[in-house]
Amino acid sequence: MAQVLLFENRAGSRKAQHMFGMASLAQMHRSGPHFKTRPPRQPLGGKPFAKGVVLKTLIKKPKKPNSANRKCVLVRLSTGKEMVAYVPGIGHNLQEHNIVLCRVGRSQDLPAKYCVQRESTNDVRKEGSGEG
Repeated sequence: MAQVLLFENRAGSRKAQHMFGMASLAQMHRSGPHFKTRPPRQPLGGKPFAKGVVLKTLIKKPKKPNSANRKCVLVRLSTGKEMVAYVPGIGHNLQEHNIVLCRVGRSQDLPAKYCVQRESTNDVRKEGSGEG
């Protein structure tokens, strides 16, 4: 049973107000369906890039049906968050304690949601590696 509160207005008449009353069909039709709004997802706190330190270099297997070895790194960001980031391109010289710049972006066949920005800090490409 719904709880009823009695209120007195300025004229002195008493008015009943239901605390947990159900909306009528007309009220629901007028207002339309309501959905919970979720806050927007901001992976790096709304920033385009984040600086971090390499904790470990990893080799990940891609999702089905692809087969290869994808080069990834485990990074601790300056915010304290740890994440796995994909290293694009052919070859890299990233080691533990190197400083890298990470951006939001993913390789389609990897479960990593971040990429390492090449040629930004410690990552230097090799001469003649076949990439422009």
